[in-house]
Amino acid sequence: MVFTQSSATGETPFSLVYGTEAVLPLEVCLPNILQIGFFEDQNAERMRELVDFSDERRDRALVKMQKCKQAMAKFYNRRVKNRKYHV
Repeated sequence: MVFTQSSATGETPFSLVYGTEAVLPLEVCLPNILQIGFFEDQNAERMRELVDFSDERRDRALVKMQKCKQAMAKFYNRRVKNRKYHV
């Protein structure tokens, strides 16, 4: 199942917090690509890799979010007209 990704970060909030995508209880019962590619002996190593790279994922998301904010500010500021008021 695909969860909603933030347009500003390109990641789901769950993946930024926990370093992996969420699995719903319903998905556990149904065969899917995650279960087919699961090897119990490699699971601990893969989880350590996810934890190691989670900071990098958050940093990339932060950079992408900052670029998104700058683009929105640029779009807004392009249409704003400065006005001077005289008393």
